[in-house]
Amino acid sequence: MSEKIETTASKVKDRILPNLGYTPRMALFELIDNSIEAGASRIDILFKKSKIGNGYMIEIIDNGTGIAPDRIIAANQIAADRKDDKPNLGKYGVGLKSSASFIARDCMVYWMNNEDDLFWMVPNVEEVIVSRVNEKSDRYARGLFPSLHGTVIRLERLKIMSDEVELLKSEMPSSVGVYYNRFLLSGRCQIFVDNVEVKGIDPLFLDEAVKTDDTRKVRLIFQRKNTRFQTSDGILDATLAMTQAPLSVHLDKNGKQKYYSTVDGKGKVLSHVYVYRNDRLITTVSILLFSGRGFRTNSIRLELGFTSAADGILFKDIKKASVEFPPTLLTSIRHEVGEAIDECMDLHEKVVSKRKENALKSSIKSALAGKFGKKDVDKVLKVFVETKKGHDSKDVEAFTASFFENLKKSL
Repeated sequence: MSEKIETTASKVKDRILPNLGYTPRMALFELIDNSIEAGASRIDILFKKSKIGNGYMIEIIDNGTGIAPDRIIAANQIAADRKDDKPNLGKYGVGLKSSASFIARDCMVYWMNNEDDLFWMVPNVEEVIVSRVNEKSDRYARGLFPSLHGTVIRLERLKIMSDEVELLKSEMPSSVGVYYNRFLLSGRCQIFVDNVEVKGIDPLFLDEAVKTDDTRKVRLIFQRKNTRFQTSDGILDATLAMTQAPLSVHLDKNGKQKYYSTVDGKGKVLSHVYVYRNDRLITTVSILLFSGRGFRTNSIRLELGFTSAADGILFKDIKKASVEFPPTLLTSIRHEVGEAIDECMDLHEKVVSKRKENALKSSIKSALAGKFGKKDVDKVLKVFVETKKGHDSKDVEAFTASFFENLKKSL
């Protein structure tokens, strides 16, 4: 027998769904979040051909615990409150219904808590129909599951165009690899896109970061797991890490692709602040706002990690794709990381200055090579180096005047 669940449809349509800030990628991430919360060790995302709609359908299959009987109603109510303070990925009760409604016109959900309990559900915006699978459909439904428990979500008549589906399909492996890197790299779960396992991609490269001044390696500036920030709403516990990628001058084409082309769903981006919530990357910020210099660089990367206990401080609305930093938190972070950022920038400027000096020496050598002998060229370069020691590299006019004056004396 089927059960209908009211969903306050007018409120959902008019006030909540239009303001979720979703993209197709974020909508699918909501469903992946639900699978991880259900304890799934394997999640499959399948893009399949369909005879209806735009010719595509999407399936998300996991081997988690399914939906508990006492959670069915709450799972289908937008913005349902949680009664616990566990570190959940999904906090606001908008995941299943909002993401399904955003990306598809038709959604069918099957889940199995054990081999005897098999349910199906249609989570429409206006109402939700929940029922046990009847005997006639039982064999078909059980064939969808890779184990004796789990959830299968089938999305059909997609609301996105076929070329958008193809783009989403091509970007999902790298996007999932970045956003769920902590789950994938730790082995807590496996995620497959069209039967190909996704590899975790840590944008900070912490597995190879070392304490060093060598700009050819990933530098670990600092890493603190129990940092406490004082905010106007109280004390906030967080993790904090900062690394600096090898400077591009030291890298070949493959190295630049690895360290400077982190994929964030839209292709290549130069994001430098990565904000995690309960180990899932929730947003990136492309400009470091934590230093008084307000500089932009694609080599320094900062990671902020929070638990769901920070929701009241970080989240100003129901949009899970965006994070706002309160001024008091920014002040705390600036105090914590400002010196480290300045240290990185000083080192960076020294390397750049050295590169410019070498380039200028090469230019002088090339210009003189056809007109003077080797001894004279070496003498000119020696004067250049000695003049450089006593001058500010930024004062080009003063340096040039001194260089030619010293050159006259030596010749």
